[in-house]
This record gives sequence, structure tokens and C-alpha cells, in this order.
Amino acid sequence: MKKKRLRRPVILAALLFLINIHMVPAEANNKIINKDRYTTGNIALLEEKATVEDIDLGDYQKEMEVGVNQLLMVTVLPTHATVQEVSYRSGNEGVATINAMGRITALADGQAEIFVKAEQVEKSFTITVKEKTIENKIVVSDIEISEFEAEMEVEKTQNISAAVLPSDAENQTITYKSTNPQVATISSTGKITGISKGSTTIQLKAGGITKEVRLTVNIPTSRIDVNETYIVLKAGNSFQLQAQVLPIDAEQTLTYRSTNEEVLSVNNSGCIQSRKTGKASVILSNGELQKSVTVIVNKDGIAPTSKIEEKNKSKDSLSANDEILKSLINTKGKTVSVESPEGEMISKATLKYLFENKKTLNIMGNGYTVIIKGEDIDNYENPLSTQILFGSNEGGRAFVINDYKNLPGKISLILSEEILGEGKHLYLYNNAKEKYELLNTKIDKGHLELDIAGQYLIAGRKISSFKLSPIAIAIIVACLIILIVAYIFVKKKYWFW
Repeated sequence: MKKKRLRRPVILAALLFLINIHMVPAEANNKIINKDRYTTGNIALLEEKATVEDIDLGDYQKEMEVGVNQLLMVTVLPTHATVQEVSYRSGNEGVATINAMGRITALADGQAEIFVKAEQVEKSFTITVKEKTIENKIVVSDIEISEFEAEMEVEKTQNISAAVLPSDAENQTITYKSTNPQVATISSTGKITGISKGSTTIQLKAGGITKEVRLTVNIPTSRIDVNETYIVLKAGNSFQLQAQVLPIDAEQTLTYRSTNEEVLSVNNSGCIQSRKTGKASVILSNGELQKSVTVIVNKDGIAPTSKIEEKNKSKDSLSANDEILKSLINTKGKTVSVESPEGEMISKATLKYLFENKKTLNIMGNGYTVIIKGEDIDNYENPLSTQILFGSNEGGRAFVINDYKNLPGKISLILSEEILGEGKHLYLYNNAKEKYELLNTKIDKGHLELDIAGQYLIAGRKISSFKLSPIAIAIIVACLIILIVAYIFVKKKYWFW
């Protein structure tokens, strides 16, 4: 029993001894070697934040040329500093700028101070920016134009082709400008568009070089009209040609020449002088289009019968329309107003002139005005009657447009208040259905837009589309008679009772 009691204190004493061996004073336990700085320190000190002490700017260029970039490679010291973020700024952003990554861009000649900051430490340096040296900069010496037409037509386009010389010049960009954009415009790619008749200057610029070309915009000639295309003269006689270039805005200057000077001559004003018997032609031209006039010189100065008949027939067919056409030709404005020629049609030639020249013709009749616009003409082969007769029908005003013949295009009809009356609804008669059909519900102050020939009706109120034909009425009457007879026959049985 005694042996067992002695073991317990011994074991307890041994445990206390081992514990004391591993127990170290707090100060001795915290002492370590700092390998980085070769000094002794404490763990508690390493756990504290390491502050920035310096900034290493690395290698950089103190001089730069305009347009050149450089990237700074800075290092925060010590390298284990807690804050590694670096901010940059330029003291003169007009000369050089620097972004958040440290990239410097040289902009203009001058000096700029660059600042680099990390925590409370800030360092700076100055860079000098210079323009590129002449030796390194190839300047523009000329602009070569290879494709360009000095004359063009309205609404047509062309591309001007140009190149900068020398081909390795630094500035290869060409800018374009029209000094008169009302005549012609030019895009940034050199596409020219003719706008109206006239002249302008096209300017091309690259570097310090400017090149100019003159451009003339014309209105294309559609035709040349002349008073005679077949002339018979007696030797020694003369004849004065009268010519008109269409449209009026086209080149009006005409030249005349004879194909046979021995037979006849012609002067600059178009006066033909016959010399001896023979045949020749007079050629009229405005530089774009030409017209030929045949001239026969014989002893009597009399044309063959067939030619006389053809000439007379042509004159008879023109009649009053010559006056309308002359009014259109001689009027410079876009709108011409004439009185309605009684019993006459607006000829194909007049309609064609309106179409080609985009003019407007107002024909004033008795209580109405017909308006024909050149841009609304679809087919000038369809002549137009200027006579419109109005009559009363089914509580409204009825009238016929163009004698049921196809219209040349859309026309406008303006009615006076006397003819319009209380008319509010427009109808067109359908021959197949034998009834009027409503076209539109409103008439704008007597102004109608029509594109179909036929019989129209203007009514103050809507008319009923239900209408019984004579056959339907006869069938209904017959059915009523049959019903009455059947009724009487049935009733007679009871009468006999």
C-alpha cells in the first residue's frame, strides 16, 4: 500500500517539471530575427500596416514628340507596403495627358509636369513636348484629279476622283466643298449632285494644298421645235427659220449650218438664202441636241402636192391649241392660266410639254376651273376636253368628265358656289350596275381631285342605293295579284255554305 502512495507524488512532480521546461517568458518567446531588415523585432510589429516611404519612377522619356505615347513603370517602396495604389495627374493637360494606367500622351508643343502619388508620398518630373521634325514629316505637294466632267445635267451625279501627292504624304485626307450648293452639292466622299442650272466651283483641300475645278450644271434639252421642217424655195429667195429649244431653261443658243453651201447658205440667226437648184439640209444645234430642216430649191419654188396636203393637214390639227402651247412656252413662270377654248381639246403636244417641263395649266371655264399639273400626267397620249356641262339629276348636279374617255392623269376641278350649291357628297355612275356609287363623303370647298372619266353627281344628301328595276316591280305586282285571287277562291267556299 505504501508503494502505491509514493508513486502518485512522483508522477505529479514529473508533470510539473515538464510543464516548466516548455514555459518560456513572454518577452523571450516574442523575440525573432527579421530576415528582411536583419534586425530583431516583435510579431506584433509585423502585423501592423507598412506605410509608403518612397516611389521609384523607373525609366521615362523627358522629351516627346506630338502624337507619341509612353507608359510609366513606377514602383511603390517598400514593396510590401500595404497601399500599392498609385494616382497620376498632368500639370498641363493642353501639352500632355496621363491616364489612370500611367500612359502619357503628347498633345502639343510645350512643357508639362507629371505627378505620381501613393498615400502621402508624391513625386513629379517634367517632360518637354516638341512638334515632329520636318525631316520626319512628309507634307502634301499636290492634289491630282483624274476623273471629272466639267459639265453635267440637273439631277445627275458624278464622282470626282482625286489623290494626294506624294502618295506617302502624312495627310492623305481630302475635303470637298461646293462654293454654290444651290447649283451643285458634293459629299465627303466626292459625289457631286446637280441641283439647278448654273455654275459653281468645286474645292479640294489636303494639308496646305487647295485645288479648284469649275463645274457647269445644265438642264437637258428635250427637243427643238422649228416653224418649218420642209421648205421649198425658188433660187435667189430666202426664208427665216424660227426655232424654240425646250424646256425653256435648257441651253437656248442655237447654231445653224448648211450641208451644201452651193445650194443654200444660212446665217447665225437662221435666215436661209437659196443659191441654185438642188437639195440641202439646215442643221440646228444647241450643243446637246440637233434638228434637221430639209430645203428644196427649184425653178418655181413650189412643193410637191403630197407635201402641201401634209402641211395643211398638220396646220388644221393644231388650231387653238397652238395658242395654249404658245402661252406655255412664252411664260417663264411654272403656272399658266388660260380661258377654256370652246369645243377644243388640250392636245397631246400641250400635255407633253406640261409633263416634260413640270408646269401647271389652269383652264377657266363657266363656273369652274380645271387644273392640270405636269407631274400628275401619266399618259399625254390621252387628250383632255376642256368643256364641262352641268345638269340637274336626282337632287344634285351631274356632269361628265372628258366625254367618258381616259384622262391623261389626275386633274383638279374647282367649282363655283353657284354650281356647287349645297353639294357635300360625290358619286360616280357605274354603267354596269346602272347606279351611282359614293366616292367620298366630303368635298373640300368645291375642290375635287379626279382621275377617272365618266358621269359624276354632286348631291347635298346621301342618295339611297336601293332601287327597284321595272322587272322587279312587275314580278311583285304579279305576286300580289296571285295572292289576292287565291284568297278570294278560298273565301268563296264559305260563301256557298
